[in-house]
Amino acid sequence: MSRKGDDSPQLTDSKPVLDAAYKVLGPRTTAPAGPSLPTVISIFIGFMSTNILSSSLIRLGPQYLEPVFGNVLPYLNYFYGILFSFILGGLMGSSYWRYILSAMSPVKKRKGDQLTIDTKTTRAIAMAFDMAAILTALAPTRASYLFRYSDMVSPMWGPMIVYCLFTFPAFVLGGFVAVLSAARVSYNPQSKILQGAISIAYLSAVAMSVWLGHTFARPQVACTGILFNAIFAGLSSVIIKLLTGYQETVDSADALEALKAASPDGKLEKGAEELTANLRDRQIRKLQFLPAGGVLFFALTTFFSQPSCTNGLTAANNRNTTQYHMLSRHESITGWVSVSDEAQRGIRLLRSGHSILGGQWNTTNESIFGDNKHHPASKSKGMMRALQIGLGIGVSARSLHEQNVRVDVVEIDPEVYKAAVDYFMLPKNLNGVYLQDGRTFIDESPDHTYDYIVHDVFTGGSLERILKPNGTLAMNYVGIMSDTRSLYHVARTISTVFSHVRCFAESLDDMDGLTNMMFFASNSPLEFDISHKVLRAMDQYTIRSNMLSKMEEREINIDAAYADDVKPITDQWNPLPQWQVGSAIAHWKAMRDLFPTEYWLNY
Repeated sequence: MSRKGDDSPQLTDSKPVLDAAYKVLGPRTTAPAGPSLPTVISIFIGFMSTNILSSSLIRLGPQYLEPVFGNVLPYLNYFYGILFSFILGGLMGSSYWRYILSAMSPVKKRKGDQLTIDTKTTRAIAMAFDMAAILTALAPTRASYLFRYSDMVSPMWGPMIVYCLFTFPAFVLGGFVAVLSAARVSYNPQSKILQGAISIAYLSAVAMSVWLGHTFARPQVACTGILFNAIFAGLSSVIIKLLTGYQETVDSADALEALKAASPDGKLEKGAEELTANLRDRQIRKLQFLPAGGVLFFALTTFFSQPSCTNGLTAANNRNTTQYHMLSRHESITGWVSVSDEAQRGIRLLRSGHSILGGQWNTTNESIFGDNKHHPASKSKGMMRALQIGLGIGVSARSLHEQNVRVDVVEIDPEVYKAAVDYFMLPKNLNGVYLQDGRTFIDESPDHTYDYIVHDVFTGGSLERILKPNGTLAMNYVGIMSDTRSLYHVARTISTVFSHVRCFAESLDDMDGLTNMMFFASNSPLEFDISHKVLRAMDQYTIRSNMLSKMEEREINIDAAYADDVKPITDQWNPLPQWQVGSAIAHWKAMRDLFPTEYWLNY
């Protein structure tokens, strides 16, 4: 009953209206109808948005973590984390669907009101996208906070901890939407088998579309890609809410017309109009479009407050408390490419993500690493043409160019080449500069072109094809010398193409630590000129001449690589990523020892 003095209709006032509606519409004895057209459109939008959001974040998650954790560790157990998140979200969606069914009043159950089920379903889907949008818009902020403690946890589990507050919540909500949508599409109490088959088909379609989207998605700029997905999820929620509101309006109008037709004397008309008005007022009071404004606000706040979301140098990149002065910074196709000076040791560094592409001593302009200091000893007599694939800071190319060798350079990232020219004195008048993928360049190059090739990845027989008959391949390899399994398999792979292979280490002092090694390969016997004449000519390069003088005593014996149980690595069989998890962890720790945490967080 109504309270005295309260003229607003109460729940008991609506009961005659609902009873009359039931008498007009009558009970349904047939199987319930499928979802309404607005609901079908809403579910389709949910399907597409789940696909786009999930497939993008699967790729963007490791990409965003790479500057802090490298390009191997963010993928450890990543698939299982994604799978667990989707399953957890699916269980939540299944539970919510059971709640929708149990929440139906007896009157609604008797008349089989599908629109009520549709309304609850689409509202839940819209709510899930609201939450996903807000969480995704704030994801870079949460990640940057956790990055500060990256050196306090194991590098194996650090990425997973970040993911739990970064991308996994969006995957949970994606699983929620997928299972809830599948439940509504397949809802058919009279045929459980058909219902189960449709649910499985729908969820399989979701999984397949996410996999295809991830496989064929184009590379995106990490932070702006994340914020774009947040805005896209918020927009999807707005459209679904509009469709839900339209369906509620149609449903209310149909009910009102039915009541008017059933009550010629107009006794029920006033109560029906009051009930319809109350439904609309409640929708207005909910301020259901407020989350969309919140998503836009959080996305803009994140974009302007996080240095990782803006291209180019910002004030935050050169704080007074840091010992590194950043000179250049751009997000490119291989990640964040930056150039920094460290005053304490007098070095300049070129960084791409978590990889130090190179560095030089400011006093001598020599490389701080030993991977290129063997090149002068390996040059063939009368060398005329050289190729470097993967530029780094360009020390090798510059050295060869200074000795009148025609040098071609292949670099996939234009920002790396620009940094090498602007900050590491790479000559602009090299024989050729090709900003493209190395494999594509090799495949398109004519036979027997180069006397000498410097490469950091072995790409099989194609390299041998473009070398001259007596040419030499120099390949840098970073690993742990005590990890002979990986070392021997790499050597065996090279030996399938070249008849002569030798390997040298930068240092033999630490067999269990990360070490730069250099493979040399040729179809002619490998001989190195380490005469006093060569060393005297390099007096200005004191570090390089010192390394060359000790080169032969640092040779690694790789005879065991020719054993029968050592297989060559191919595109179809490449166990190195699994074998080199230890190397990845060692590399991460070595980089944290060489450069402090603040350097890695400033990208």
